[in-house]
Amino acid sequence: MRGLKDKAAVIAGGGSGIGAATARRLAEEGAQLVIGDLSANAARAVSRSIEAAGGRAIGLAFDVRDAGSVAPGFTLTEEIDRQLDPGLRAEFVAGVRGRRLVSPEDVAAAVAFLLSEDAASINGQVISVDGGRTMRP
Repeated sequence: MRGLKDKAAVIAGGGSGIGAATARRLAEEGAQLVIGDLSANAARAVSRSIEAAGGRAIGLAFDVRDAGSVAPGFTLTEEIDRQLDPGLRAEFVAGVRGRRLVSPEDVAAAVAFLLSEDAASINGQVISVDGGRTMRP
């Protein structure tokens, strides 16, 4: 992927789940990050892991309301994975056209693409990252 080297990004909710995966992915692509989360400790832990891998990040506590966001479909975050009943998991897998549930890293990949120069001509569009659940005929 092209276009994220030395760009700056702010990740709200970056202390866990999709936000943390997005922060890690953007850092791998060369972006410099501010990672915010309601939990300052979680945000700082993610920023330290990024810095340990050679990236640049700072973790802070913040609460952002009414901001634009990515709205993925059902995503198998760490917390959901710990609590999801096996029967319900099977129902969700049966409802997607892929062979697995969406991971936070899948959503992070879409975010990284939309922020890159490769997506410079994609404006005002919503890319569903939901395993095909909402696929139109």
